[in-house]
Amino acid sequence: MTMKHYEIDELVRCEVYTSFVDDGGPPDAEALAGRLGLSLGELHGSYERLADEQALVLDPRSRAIWMAIPFSAAPTPVRVRADDGRAWWANCAWDGLGIPAMLGIDATLETACPATGAPIAVRIYSGTPEPGPWALRMAVPLAKWWEDIGST
Repeated sequence: MTMKHYEIDELVRCEVYTSFVDDGGPPDAEALAGRLGLSLGELHGSYERLADEQALVLDPRSRAIWMAIPFSAAPTPVRVRADDGRAWWANCAWDGLGIPAMLGIDATLETACPATGAPIAVRIYSGTPEPGPWALRMAVPLAKWWEDIGST
């Protein structure tokens, strides 16, 4: 039975997110294609369609998975550490708050003040950041984030 593109894309999207949650990064493309019974060309076609739908962000040069919002495949200044020992890179502090909320876990968001370099650690319990002296500033309005998602 031949699957439709939307069926392939849903399987791929779920596998990509499962890999980020369980392993902290994207799946190996060859292994994923094999597991799903796809050719690499079919898998990369799915990645492209998912990127067109803003479900994934691909590296502009390699076309490998760069982001599966709120997760980053590459190290960033924002790290989220779950109380159970798992850890993820977030694309920004906003995404770093989103990871524990999405997964329903308690965690610590670790970053640094962009002005001073001072370390910042924000505990998140039951989806809510603990009170503290910090503020989250968005330099780019939300409506413009996808104009250059890699820089926002």
